Amino acid sequence: MNKQRLIFILIIATSILSACSELSVTPCRELSRITPAFETPDIDQQTTVFADLDPMTEMALEIYPLRVGSTWVYDYLGFDESMEVIWRVTETVVDARVVDGYYLAKLARTATCQEGNPPEDFPNKPETGTFWYLIDGDKLYFFEDDYNLDLENAWLDLIIPFPEEDQGWYPQPDLRENQESERVGYRKASEPYQEVLPIGGTYTCYNVATEIIDAKAEQTFCETIGFLYKEFIYFERDFGYRVELVGFSIQ
Repeated sequence: MNKQRLIFILIIATSILSACSELSVTPCRELSRITPAFETPDIDQQTTVFADLDPMTEMALEIYPLRVGSTWVYDYLGFDESMEVIWRVTETVVDARVVDGYYLAKLARTATCQEGNPPEDFPNKPETGTFWYLIDGDKLYFFEDDYNLDLENAWLDLIIPFPEEDQGWYPQPDLRENQESERVGYRKASEPYQEVLPIGGTYTCYNVATEIIDAKAEQTFCETIGFLYKEFIYFERDFGYRVELVGFSIQ
């Protein structure tokens, strides 16, 4: 395998943790609603942030509730040829504001090792720290910082509502000029389906897959909740991760 392909695969793998085939939703065995430790802002402050949002942005926030205080807790299994390690990962929206008319949500991710003793250079440990989602209508862009919000060169993580099953998009900016669909790096969602979750209730869910050679990159997303499951497996080197939602609190 050449170096360029390996770098591309690693970019995809990282983005999936930040993000179709006919796979079924992976059941959340102990999925529960949680009481977040994060203190949400007062009602007046939230009202100010949401006052000038356009209808498409409001719809996107209903589908993926990136509002301050929303929290997701995951079990994260990272593995390679030599070991498996389990972390408990928590993501929380800690800030939100409107910048140049765009809704910008800041998320903080923490991770605590639950099982295993990985070395410092273990390749599949969860990324921690802060990151941002910028919503431009139906497009959700991922940023590692908020210093340069250049949409043309940003990672396009999601389009919601999702495009039709025979349509998709290229998250990576240098591939978005490609007019051919379903090439390497192409991402698309399945037809929506109804899923009964252990917390009670029926939710509209999608299977989201990214086309990669010699690897599998798949996610399960449910409207009004977010990501339930993420999986990345690189077959040639037998490494990857699986991420499963175990608790959440939606604001």
